[in-house]
Amino acid sequence: MSLLKRVYSLGLAITLFLFSFSAIAADAASVLNFELYSEWTHATANSMDATQGENSAVISAGGWTEVVSVPLSTIGTVSSTLSFDIKAPFEMPSYASAKVVVKIPSQGVEYGDLGTVSLAGLSSSQFETYSFAIPSDLAAKFEADYSDLTL
Repeated sequence: MSLLKRVYSLGLAITLFLFSFSAIAADAASVLNFELYSEWTHATANSMDATQGENSAVISAGGWTEVVSVPLSTIGTVSSTLSFDIKAPFEMPSYASAKVVVKIPSQGVEYGDLGTVSLAGLSSSQFETYSFAIPSDLAAKFEADYSDLTL
């Protein structure tokens, strides 16, 4: 099952994620699908303008802003790719970027940096998808027992 996370921002720096899971708990699906904005920091509302599911999260950001999920418990097997969809309210400036960080402290993942992408020139007319490779050693950690995963 592919779970797209989508967002559009009221500011300059925005972040959103997608995982492909073979099996996932309903509560994790809600978080990873941005169905409830209250499950993410700096999310101020939900929007019906979405690429999948019923909602996207509206992120209020300006300058450098870290958007973090509530802690998740074991989510199981993940694909080798993490992606996100973003729609900005205006064309993004040349310095705009998004970074993906996975944290599972109980599994020894204090700061799993999957990379950074430029959002320069991102248009407000449609969602754009950005993808990151998930290293196999990190992918294996998603299958372990934990209750402290944040994105």
